Parts: sequence; C-alpha cells; structure tokens
Amino acid sequence: MRLVHTTLLVTMFLGALSGCGAQPAAEEGQLPAFSSISNGLVNRPANPRCIAPTSTQVPQMLSRLNCFDSIDPALPGPSMVPYDVVASLWADDADKARWFAVPDGATISVDQTGRLLLPRGSMLFKTFALAGQRLETRVWMNHSDTGWSGYSYRWDPGAVDAVLAGQEDEHVAVAGSSETWTIPGRGQCARCHVNHENPNLGFQLAQLDRDFTYPTTGRSANQLGTLRAIGLLELPIEPTAGAQLVDYRDEAQPLAARARSYLHANCSSCHYDATGYCTGDLRITAPDKAMGLCNVASRQIDPLWGWHEDTRLIAPGDPQRSALWLRLSAPGGASMAMPPLGRHEVDQAGVELIAAWISAMPGCPN
Repeated sequence: MRLVHTTLLVTMFLGALSGCGAQPAAEEGQLPAFSSISNGLVNRPANPRCIAPTSTQVPQMLSRLNCFDSIDPALPGPSMVPYDVVASLWADDADKARWFAVPDGATISVDQTGRLLLPRGSMLFKTFALAGQRLETRVWMNHSDTGWSGYSYRWDPGAVDAVLAGQEDEHVAVAGSSETWTIPGRGQCARCHVNHENPNLGFQLAQLDRDFTYPTTGRSANQLGTLRAIGLLELPIEPTAGAQLVDYRDEAQPLAARARSYLHANCSSCHYDATGYCTGDLRITAPDKAMGLCNVASRQIDPLWGWHEDTRLIAPGDPQRSALWLRLSAPGGASMAMPPLGRHEVDQAGVELIAAWISAMPGCPN
C-alpha cells in the first residue's frame, strides 16, 4: 500500500564538477507527508553502539563495527533497521539486503530533492549475494569528523567475517560459476555518489514508499509510515501528488512507468539535468518533455562504436538508433557501456524494457 505520492516540484541547477557535476541545489517545493500511518515495528530500536566511527578509525573487519550479530556478522544486529526500495539498481542480477542505523536521539529528515537526510553517526548497509554466496557488504558511514564516505567489506567463500576492501578494484570468484564479481575501488564511489553532503542514491522518499515485511515482527506495513510512527522520520505536512516509482519488473504496470522507473533507479544519479555534461534528466520527477532526450543528437558518436550517423539520444520508434538503448545494451567493460561501473553483464530484461518503450513512442512529447 502506498501512503504518499513522492514527486517533488523542484527546479534543479547543475555545476560541472567531476565530469557529471555536483548534485544540484533546488528551489523550495512541497514535500509529501501523511496523517494515516501503519507501523511495522513495535518501537524504535535502541542504538548505543552501531555508530559510524571517525574516518581514521574504520575497522578492518565488519564485525568490529558493532552493528552486526556478535556471533554471525552476516546477520544484522538489533540496532539495524531493514528496508527495501521500489525500483532497485541492477547489478549483475545480484540479490541485495539493506539496513540502516541512526544514533539514539537523532532523526531522519528530508531535503528538497526527496532524499532522506541521515544525521552524523548514521550508517547505511547493503550486502550483495549471487547464487547464495555473500560477496560484499557496502557501508556508507556519516563520520563525525568528515561526513559521508563509502567502504566495502569483502566476503570470501566460507568466511565467518568480511574484510575491508582496498583502494583498488578487487575481484571475487562466484562459486560454481565462471562469473566474477568486482568490488569497486574506494576511489570509484564518488563517480556515482557525487554529492558529498548527501550521497545516498536509493535512500529516497520515492524509493521507500512501499510495504515491507519486518522480520522481527512479521508485520507488513509501509516503510515511511513505520519510520514516522517509531519517531525515526520527520516529514512536512503538505501532501503532493504526482508520478510514482513502480517495480519495473512488474509487467502489470504500464510500460512507460516501468521504463521511467528503470531509468530513475539505474541512471539518474548522474543523468539529472537535460543540458549538463551527462545529458538527460532521467529522474522520475522530470516530465517526458523535460528529459531532454527525444530527437536530440548524441554528442558521442564514436566511429569505433559503429553507430549510425543519425543516432539520437532517443529516436522515437527506433531503439537501434537511440544512444540510450545502445549504451545500456553494450557489454560490461565496453567503452560505451552504461552504467560504466557496477556491472559485467547486460541486463537483458532491462534492455528489452527500454527497447519496447522507445519502439512504442509515436514521436516526441509536445
């Protein structure tokens, strides 16, 4: 059950830092809230120990964060709150489990872009697994001294704890498969998480506006309602209606909604402005016309890629002449592959979804 619509009425401004630019500031706009709440948890978990360390005290072992289970660090501890998102970032079809932890006495607020603002000392966790094998646990830490930084902890087969990964890429063999999982080097985090003040990509109102079954209670309830009910989330009081994210894997949803949700989840961390270096506004909040893609000439027609000279960012009705589809369908590691990080494989279902969406376009929106 959805409790709120999470489209935001904002105008974004873009700088040209780090290739794609710093995250834009926004004009004031209404943010969603609700009065009817559902509660999936009995109360707010106490959190006396699962606090982000300073940037100079990041432990080498996951268990030393004082967050996960003291006997089995693969399991969440009692201070960690599980959550899930509406439209997940695709990463070689890996399974993901997500949690966050907020210090006692602190709360989560919301910025004008709809991102949830976690206070200093907070942490976000995501564990990736393939074929039942844990591969890595990524941890975003809001350090008291330096703010947000990202770290990965590597799980080796049979390991009882995870080890802090280094500055360079690390490769993990997937048991029983020829597939290799790549843990990105620490220096690569900022290529996608470009806003140092709030670099958390999926921790958004739009993404958390969904039901979730909480393991500790067995209750299924809206996540935003639950977080508000237990005193973890502060929300404004003005409701806003508009476009919503959907689960793009759900074929019962409208084609356009699925395609736009896929692009929001997988592309909009960099592509959030119609005129910037990383062309195109792929956020769910952008109207179709404001995306800046339809019949717009591509800036990057490389002869080595074999693109048609009349390639457009989106050529209505013609995926094979659309740079958006061409780059998503490129194999991992290719110079034209998008996203450039986080995948080896082609998301075939995603590519087919975007092809169907482009094929169904009768022309550009007025």
